[in-house]
Amino acid sequence: MRDGVHLAANVYLPPGGAPAPAILWYTPYLKDGMGGLGATHVAQRHLAARGFAAVSLDFRGYGESDGVAPTAFADQEALDGHDALEWIARQPWCTGRTGIWGASYGGNTALAIAAQRPPSLGAIVPIHAIDSEFRGAAWPHGCRGALVGEIDWGFRMIGIQLLPPLRFSEGWRERWRTRLEALEQPFPFAWHTIPVETWQRWTTDIAAIEVPALAVSAWHDSYPRETVDYHGRLRVPKRLVLGPWKHELPDIAVHHPIGFFDVMAEWFGRWLRDEPMPDLAPVTFFETLGQDGARRMPSRLRPRKPGRSARRPTAASARTRPPRAPTAASVRPWPTGLPPKPATTWIRWWASGRCPGTGRRPRPSSRRTSPRTIIAPRPGPPNRSRTGS
Repeated sequence: MRDGVHLAANVYLPPGGAPAPAILWYTPYLKDGMGGLGATHVAQRHLAARGFAAVSLDFRGYGESDGVAPTAFADQEALDGHDALEWIARQPWCTGRTGIWGASYGGNTALAIAAQRPPSLGAIVPIHAIDSEFRGAAWPHGCRGALVGEIDWGFRMIGIQLLPPLRFSEGWRERWRTRLEALEQPFPFAWHTIPVETWQRWTTDIAAIEVPALAVSAWHDSYPRETVDYHGRLRVPKRLVLGPWKHELPDIAVHHPIGFFDVMAEWFGRWLRDEPMPDLAPVTFFETLGQDGARRMPSRLRPRKPGRSARRPTAASARTRPPRAPTAASVRPWPTGLPPKPATTWIRWWASGRCPGTGRRPRPSSRRTSPRTIIAPRPGPPNRSRTGS
């Protein structure tokens, strides 16, 4: 990083050994732990199989990375992401063109890094993301954020903050001790001490984003309204997908999973390799009004005007109102223009719990895109890589 701190990454390289566009996944959820394994690992392998160099990177002060973690959502996270992208772009296995994808916290950082305008960045895919944690989580719509920081996500963050580096490589005790001594309060308690003015300043400047964006959210997630809002403010090539999911990746969704990893690969292929545009309408959303279908809109959804509440039907009107009749032009089987099935057997296992046809847990292939480690600029243990600038 610009201040000399080194971050740790897992790098998934495509077959063949030729330079490839690089795609970054960057969150505090541990590349070797709960965030980087499972579905994220499958996604990175899939992107590598599609010809990209996929990079999973630990935040500073988390996992294998050096340094002390900044306060969650502070500006330092985006600055580190900017520096990491430029380091990645200079590596011999990268063509110099990069992208970012991420869900939830990772989607937020994708937006924040893009607003920093790294020269190598060509496209982003933010999933379940918001441009302001203050408005979206800490104090949404003028109300305390559903205790998510205290009894749900906050407690998971305590565990992540207190864990040692998971590879136990050289110097892990010193890194762990340094970050613990600097941790005055775990996140659920610390966020109460952050002044409102500071929260409000930690907002991504959507107007500063100059790269194409594929925005994704879900009706049962916390942020569909915020996603529609920031999507409407983007002034770049963009697409919007709203599915019938929860706070989950579309490939492992409980209801109507889709092969979104393929969609993401096509999106990055368009902007990082000049391939054809994926078959996506400007807006594709799942219609929940009693119909099992999707609507493809020629333009963006319009967010509700501030101060205007949705009209709720009365019991009498609900009894007398005729059911809404779908038309062939407006309602089609979901998904429309999206891959109907997840991309890999591993994703199907994550959705169902069993390997189709065997009833057993599938084993990943070791022939195609196993993680490789790039070590720079100083020597390190064989399974650890450091980025620096």
